[in-house]
Formats: sequence, C-alpha cells, structure tokens
Amino acid sequence: MPDIDGWNQWSKYVLKAIEDSQAEIRHTRQEIVALRTEIHDLRGEMRTEVALLKQRAGLWGAIAGVIGAAIPIIVALVMRLL
Repeated sequence: MPDIDGWNQWSKYVLKAIEDSQAEIRHTRQEIVALRTEIHDLRGEMRTEVALLKQRAGLWGAIAGVIGAAIPIIVALVMRLL
C-alpha cells in the first residue's frame, strides 16, 4: 500500500503514543492504590495516637482537679491551726 501523505509513518507514531499513554495510566493507577493504602495506614495510626492523647489529657485534667480542690482544703486546715 502506498504511503499517502506519510500516514503509515504517522499512524505508527499515534499508536505508539496511545500505548505509552496507556502504560502511564496503569502506572498512575498503581501509584494511587499505593497512596490510598498508605493514607489508610496513617489514618489508623493517627486514630490510635488521638485516643492516647485523649486518655493522657483526661488523666492530667483529673490531677489538676484534685490539686485544685486540695489547695483550699489545705489552706483552710492550716488557718485553723494558726
């Protein structure tokens, strides 16, 4: 078949470009899946850390509450003794 306006050569270039694009799309999809997995894992770690921080905050709040309540009681007792 004769080459009309270089179409045979151009069609090979177009097919190669399509194949390259498809390969890039497959690679991008794989990267997206890997990133989604990483995000999922990090999200689980963050939930664990937030739960731990909440527990610590509750403990420190209880300690502060006890100290805050104990100081006036101690002051009142010392004032009675004097």
